[in-house]
Amino acid sequence: MSTQKCPGGASGYVKWQCNFNPDLGLAEWFPMRPDFSECRSVWLDNLEERLNKDDESVIRISHELALMTLTKALYSDDLQRISHIIKLSLERAAGNVLNWHTIEVWHKHQMLKELLIYIVETISNLLGNAQDDAWLDLNIANRKDVASALIKSLESSALLLAENTNHDGSSAIAKANVCKLNYFKHSNDYSPLTNQFLLFTVASVHVLDTRMPISLQFPTNEDTSGTNEWIRMEDSIFLPAQSLVDHSQNGV
Repeated sequence: MSTQKCPGGASGYVKWQCNFNPDLGLAEWFPMRPDFSECRSVWLDNLEERLNKDDESVIRISHELALMTLTKALYSDDLQRISHIIKLSLERAAGNVLNWHTIEVWHKHQMLKELLIYIVETISNLLGNAQDDAWLDLNIANRKDVASALIKSLESSALLLAENTNHDGSSAIAKANVCKLNYFKHSNDYSPLTNQFLLFTVASVHVLDTRMPISLQFPTNEDTSGTNEWIRMEDSIFLPAQSLVDHSQNGV
């Protein structure tokens, strides 16, 4: 067994076993690549610690997370920790919104939009080819857990933004691996709907007045415009207007 410190200043050790192959009559490494599962990026420890402090800005931490995941090689443990950091950031942001009594709605909207942008950038970075090794080091069950957590975070962030918007309109964020995130708002009475697809993700939030419902189909042309990966895709979901009314609660 060969053991070395994890590269890039990460804590932990890389392990790789050398076995004798009697069929070939020589020694060979097993498995095909070293085991980096014990490696942990130290810079993530710092972000986690700061996130637990009330005086630290969630927006600033999310921005740093987006920048670091773009430039740093990650390990399998990092993927799980990052998905947890994003989840905690959203929980803190949702709690902060309740205490922003003196902040105007447009300012809340702008801050939550920034948060959404940084989360989209971070997730896009995680899905980039540069992080393939980190995903391969996760077992299948953990890959599914991390992917599910990222999808839920996209949904939570988009809904948080839509719920703190006081004007009609739409916004779109397009990244290499997270194709587009939209929200649409028509009135204060709304029915939020979401749609996600991986690995190329199209996440949409439509906020509708259930007193004047319209049928919806996902994804829309606007959702997928400019995304080459969806040119040949034919899958879609149709939501009848009556179904939206039937599943609304108190106009939401």
